[in-house]
Amino acid sequence: MPASHIMRALSLAVLGVAASLPRSAEAFAVVGRRAEMRRLRSASKKPVRMSPTDGEADADDGKDWRKQAEAKQKFWDAQRALAGTMQAQSDRSLKEEQLAKYAVRRQALVNETVLWSVVLFSGLWLISDSPFAPLSYALGAGLGAAYSYGLGRYVESIGGSADEQEDVAGAGVGSARFAFLILLFLFVGKFKSFGLQEIPSIVGFFTYQLASLSQGLKEYND
Repeated sequence: MPASHIMRALSLAVLGVAASLPRSAEAFAVVGRRAEMRRLRSASKKPVRMSPTDGEADADDGKDWRKQAEAKQKFWDAQRALAGTMQAQSDRSLKEEQLAKYAVRRQALVNETVLWSVVLFSGLWLISDSPFAPLSYALGAGLGAAYSYGLGRYVESIGGSADEQEDVAGAGVGSARFAFLILLFLFVGKFKSFGLQEIPSIVGFFTYQLASLSQGLKEYND
């Protein structure tokens, strides 16, 4: 075969290969574009999870802070209520204890008033020529003992509450104590003509002052 034919064949072969290269490149580009489109379609079907914005994060932080503040406020309110309840119970216990001690001393005053009245009545009965003097003293001493009891109940009700029945009853008895003094004057005025004497009656009424003085001189270790 002549060399010219060989060179011509080689030239045709090179031209054929060169002509086929653009088509192959275009085919590869089409395949690549189709693959990219399929990938984008599959990605668009997946759910998109968006991150919270700065505003939403600040709103969540504000809610958490308010919840914490409300929880702290409720805690301290509960503590204050508990402290108030404990203080009220302590004050009530202390008040009851003091009232019990005072009730003992009030009863001791009445008892000592009766004791002094009996002693003085006995002395008057022995030294008096007329029985009206000791009897007048006994009348005044009895009313004086009742007055001392009412006076003690009145003092006990001082500082009490109108909602407590004990304080209301004590205040009522204490206010009625002056009725015993009025009764004394009524009895003396009415029965003076029958021999009832004023001086022994008045002295008997104020016998509770001797008992008060005696109680005041005693020492209490409570």
